[in-house]
Amino acid sequence: MRFLYFVIFSLLASASAEEPPKLEKLRSDSFEEREKAAEAIIDWVRADQSKDRAELLFQKYLMSKEPEEFHRLTKILLKVHFEHKKDIIPQQGSGFIGINMVQNGVPPNRGVRIRLVLPDTPAERAGLKPDDLILAIDEIGIAGPNPTGRLQAIVSNQAPGSKILLSVEREEQIIEVPIVLMNHLAVEDKAGRVDLGAVERLLREDYLRWLRDQRLKHQRN
Repeated sequence: MRFLYFVIFSLLASASAEEPPKLEKLRSDSFEEREKAAEAIIDWVRADQSKDRAELLFQKYLMSKEPEEFHRLTKILLKVHFEHKKDIIPQQGSGFIGINMVQNGVPPNRGVRIRLVLPDTPAERAGLKPDDLILAIDEIGIAGPNPTGRLQAIVSNQAPGSKILLSVEREEQIIEVPIVLMNHLAVEDKAGRVDLGAVERLLREDYLRWLRDQRLKHQRN
């Protein structure tokens, strides 16, 4: 019997240990108490080496019916859950690779020649190089009278975060280059410079939009 009590006590202790600390304090009338509670919850999530506690907190957010609490949880999730989700949440906007293209001189319009690879872009991260010849996107050839326009149309119709596969001719060899598109709205000017702060801001906006959508779906169910 003592052993049974011990097992039950251990299970209860384990379950309670996985509850966010001071969650109820997020609804406190005291600003100081709310701030301390938020800090304690953030520390509790970050102490875990996996994303399990962040996901648990996300479930608490979905179930919360207290406005003050779920608004506070939104800010906390931005700090401890966003990092786990930012690469897989749906993004708004049009896709961007990060190359300047040669407008002509690739007879007989077999593809798009890269003139310049822009810094801090998917093209740079994927290892594309000047003089590479892009022949196809996701096995869809872009040869024809206007391969540059065809490439731009295909990429801009893809959402940021989408994964595409480029078929590239480099030094007479065909290689496959996977690329994750970024948001064209993060491009500062016609020169194609990327605002890294805008990249993060846009991702956060998409995450908050996704968070609200998840809460609405949960409430409807």
